[in-house]
Amino acid sequence: MDMVSYRGPIAPGGVSSALAQLFFANYFESGKWWYIQDNSLQTLLNGEQKPAHVKDLNLNILNGHYRYCNEYLWPLVHDLHEFIEFNQADYHYYAEFNQFLANEFLKLSQKLSTTKWFIHDYQLAYLPKLLGKDHKIIYFWHIPWPYNITSENCPNIQTIVQSLLYSYVIGFHTQEYAHNFLDFVYNHLPECQVDFEHFTVTIKNLSHTTKIVVAPLGIDFKAWEKLSSIPETEIANLSVNKFIPKIPYILSVDRADYTKGLYQRIQAIQYFFENYPEFIEKLTFIQLSGKTRPGLKAFDNYFAKCKNLCSLVNSCWGKNNWQPITWIEQSFTANELAIWYRKANIMLVNPVRDGLNLTAKEYIACQTIPLKTGNPGMLNLSSGAGTFTEIGKYTMFTNFMDPQQIAQSIYECLKMTKKERAIRMDFLSEQIASSNLIDWWLLLKNNFEKLEIAKK
Repeated sequence: MDMVSYRGPIAPGGVSSALAQLFFANYFESGKWWYIQDNSLQTLLNGEQKPAHVKDLNLNILNGHYRYCNEYLWPLVHDLHEFIEFNQADYHYYAEFNQFLANEFLKLSQKLSTTKWFIHDYQLAYLPKLLGKDHKIIYFWHIPWPYNITSENCPNIQTIVQSLLYSYVIGFHTQEYAHNFLDFVYNHLPECQVDFEHFTVTIKNLSHTTKIVVAPLGIDFKAWEKLSSIPETEIANLSVNKFIPKIPYILSVDRADYTKGLYQRIQAIQYFFENYPEFIEKLTFIQLSGKTRPGLKAFDNYFAKCKNLCSLVNSCWGKNNWQPITWIEQSFTANELAIWYRKANIMLVNPVRDGLNLTAKEYIACQTIPLKTGNPGMLNLSSGAGTFTEIGKYTMFTNFMDPQQIAQSIYECLKMTKKERAIRMDFLSEQIASSNLIDWWLLLKNNFEKLEIAKK
């Protein structure tokens, strides 16, 4: 089975890292990984050191596709309609981008009989139909499926759904996203029959059935646990140690994206020091957040808005050599992130709408040593994160819509006893460790193989 993604193994982000672990461990059965890098389609064979260049993309198509994905589809699927910008030319570029890839893969299938594909995420949604019903596809949709699609946006989403349903399996992170998808099919695609009990959709005139699978992406728990478990003497020699404050800190790790709730978080920090001044100079907030999608107005404006508010909070409350917020735009390796996670007293994850959020899971895995010593940190999590459905009841709930409540929940975390934190973190660790990355892939693959056998 070959894998197709928009980004490749060296791209930032938890999804690329997770897929790279599966790919290099040979879970795709010696298939190839196809992805976009340096404005071209590239392919990597497991065991090879460097990807092979396949074909350059037209820059107009590449840029138009990028804008359509991020200015239109991204806010639409996150139910943040105030950020939606639709451009007809970019809509066509999205289609051309997918057609370009399909043409290359169809040529490949003729040469090598490659007909099994794992395709993931919203940038490639037209591929299943373009490849056709003779190709066998697992498609994973990593971001939310919206619950509110207005009438003017329905035709564009219908086109995407009609293509996705050429897949054998479509995966979502949560029950909610899967139900939202099935509801859309039921209400807007009369040519399809929806079985809500068995989570299947059948295209009547093709007699083709697609299985909808709920499979939250896992992490390699043991790998993160190992990274975070190095002795303190070794941590002191790491370059990341110079960034880590000597006082307790609250950590957030995400892109400066309006879906992540950064602005509300900074507002909450302002309220926190207003309401609990006893923590001035005794606690700091660390925001690891780089700029995302530079050149797109909505994201550039959001980044500037958050940075300005951060400066305002620091100027208002900072004193001596202390400031309430340290915003670090530098990227860190997994080894370095593991140390950030391990030493954080609280991990604050308060997205407005987030497909899953792997940083919350990574933090839990890196709390193994503090948990063993009886003094773990605490995860403060909003229901806007997809992973809330898995672990929310063991975390400290935070309301992404209410910065005052976020401030109060931070205080409650800080006042929580070691015993309660240990009980909660023990449950969290058990939950995350029991639903790992390999289990995620095997769940998708097993459903695919069952359907493949049934169709023979």
